Amino acid sequence: MTAALVLTALFIYKIGGDAWREVNSQKVTLEDRLKPQLEFVFDPVRYPACMEETKGEDGTVFWRMFRVALVNASDGVTVDDVEVLLAGLEVFEGAKGMTSLPAPLVRMGDDTLSPFPLNPGPTPVFLEVAGKVSAGTSNENISLQCAGQLPNDLAPGRYRLRIVAKSRNAPEVEVLLNMYVDVSGILQLEQASPSRPTEKRA
Repeated sequence: MTAALVLTALFIYKIGGDAWREVNSQKVTLEDRLKPQLEFVFDPVRYPACMEETKGEDGTVFWRMFRVALVNASDGVTVDDVEVLLAGLEVFEGAKGMTSLPAPLVRMGDDTLSPFPLNPGPTPVFLEVAGKVSAGTSNENISLQCAGQLPNDLAPGRYRLRIVAKSRNAPEVEVLLNMYVDVSGILQLEQASPSRPTEKRA
């Protein structure tokens, strides 16, 4: 009888402990979701504005523009004073990089450079990254969409962009994007890292 009581007590203790851990885990998850949190997304299928292009009747691409989406992934807190910067440009092939970095990126449909708020929810703001006309035109350079008076044109080549989002009340995040011109002279952009907290650099 005593052994049975002990086993019953241990069982109740285990059930209670498991329930407490589950509740505590849910509490931590909820607290994390309520914290202001920025997230980069590059997905032209999910967000068609990530890639805009002009085509001819035969399907030839005349112009292509890429954008990256920035989302406030929290469940209830507005992220204030957001700034998005092209913070790094690594050259893999073919050309010199820019030296005047970091440089602010232009928001889609808005040329102002003042910091902006980003409300929680799935609706993103889009930052223009780069555009290029197709091969065979007078200018085959890649045009980075940085604001200001920087020399924004890059020769066709292979590059890695590091884009950073800063704000007043959310952790800084970054994303890496690979950018290159294919054999048809058409600009391509691929996400090279997940959206992640900014790495500390010397």
